[in-house]
Amino acid sequence: VIVGHVACCKTKAPTARRARDLYCSALFKKSVAYLEPRVDGWAVLSALHGVVLPDQVVEPYELTLNTMPARARSAWAAKVSAELRAKWPGARFIVIAGRNYRDGLNVEMDVPFAGLELGELLSALTKG
Repeated sequence: VIVGHVACCKTKAPTARRARDLYCSALFKKSVAYLEPRVDGWAVLSALHGVVLPDQVVEPYELTLNTMPARARSAWAAKVSAELRAKWPGARFIVIAGRNYRDGLNVEMDVPFAGLELGELLSALTKG
C-alpha cells in the first residue's frame, strides 16, 4: 500500500468543507493532482489536526508548523507518526511537504521533491 501525504497550506476557503476543498493554494492542488494517480490513498498533514483524510470536513484555521517552537513540532511529529502507523500499518508513504512537516516523522517515506524551492517544486509537479 502506498499512501501520499501533502502539507496543509495557509490559503483556505472561508468556511468549513472537505479537506480536499478547504486548502486552496496552487501547491496543494498540484501536489494532490500529482499524488492521486500514484497512490492508493492520500491525506493532509495538518498543523492543527494531524492526519486529515480528504473527505473529512474541517473548519478553516490559522496554524503552521513553520512558526511553531521545535518542542511543539517534535510533539506534533510523534503524534502524526503514530496516526500514520495506526491508519496504514506497513504502508509506504510519499510525502510532498516542507522540512518542518517531514522532520521527526518516524515512518518510512519517500520525498520525491526534497530540496526544491517553491517555484521549482510547482514546475516539477506540473510536469508530473
